[in-house]
Amino acid sequence: MTFRYARHTADLKRIEEFYTVIVGLEKLGGFQDHDNYDGIFLGFRDQSWHLEFTVSDENPVSKFDEDVYVKTEIERSYQETHYSQYYPDRNAQKSILAKVWITDCGS
Repeated sequence: MTFRYARHTADLKRIEEFYTVIVGLEKLGGFQDHDNYDGIFLGFRDQSWHLEFTVSDENPVSKFDEDVYVKTEIERSYQETHYSQYYPDRNAQKSILAKVWITDCGS
């Protein structure tokens, strides 16, 4: 594994929907009740990276670094529970934003 990004969230189901339906990542696996945490792994098969999101009884505490965090329409909806994704292709950005507004993820 070259890169693993882990983040604690308050709404695992909504995070999974956002990253699979809107962004297009695959659910690679997950776990339940591991030291009182449930979690999922998202990414693409046969890659050396994945995103990991967890949920528990504890509230997530997140603060983004100004150098890393850039606000977009998508990010405003998920400020506390996601990482920033950058798309060099403007059409890919438009496609994702369109998906946000036609699903429940945009509210």
